[in-house]
Amino acid sequence: AVMLLFFICLKLTRSRIASVTAALTFGFSATFWSQAVVAEVYTLHIFFFALNILILLHWKEKQDAGDLKHIKWLYLFSFTYGLSLTNHITSVLFFPGFAYFILVEKHEKWFKIRLNKDVLKLKVVFICLGLFLIGLLPYAYLLIINNTTSWKYANISSFFDLFWHVSGKEYRQFMRFDKLFTNLSNLLISSEGIILRMGVAGMIFLLIKSLKKDLKFFIFFILLIIIVIFNVISYNIGDIVNY
Repeated sequence: AVMLLFFICLKLTRSRIASVTAALTFGFSATFWSQAVVAEVYTLHIFFFALNILILLHWKEKQDAGDLKHIKWLYLFSFTYGLSLTNHITSVLFFPGFAYFILVEKHEKWFKIRLNKDVLKLKVVFICLGLFLIGLLPYAYLLIINNTTSWKYANISSFFDLFWHVSGKEYRQFMRFDKLFTNLSNLLISSEGIILRMGVAGMIFLLIKSLKKDLKFFIFFILLIIIVIFNVISYNIGDIVNY
């Protein structure tokens, strides 16, 4: 994940020093380090998140360069994004940002958007959908082992149970919206909030840079950040700091 973050920053900034600094700051942060040395879903979740972003950035780079085979990177993204959902269901929160980045070719001004016609072709849409569904196949394993072995997980014995689990309905009891501002304040003043504040500074820099050329990258990252932060401050679980 740290290595992927380095390459993401390198594509965005073209600066090795800035990329190494960002990657090491993240890699040696208290929360990430604590999760990297235990068997948990969070580090793999971050790996998939970074991998999906890197693939999209590479796809965009190839498309802008006129590479006729650029679409294969979008196919790869479709598969890895589906696969990422089998590790952590919150990957669905990245969908609005990913969809925007794929569908919008250029965002020159706030209300001047040019759609990406290459990805709207029926052939491309069906292939992407098919690869996305293939990426979801590990979920079928839960259905198989719950019906063929004595080992049970989440009491999944039917497609209805599987849908209940995949859709995250069992976790809705932890969603609360009455302490959003309190939770946001606690997040900002925490040790993890330091990285968040650094991220805000980075987004301001990206906005200034984007206003001169293309707002696409700024909108893309701001969609990812806002949706994730809203989910974090509305989710009440014991290990919310790691989450």
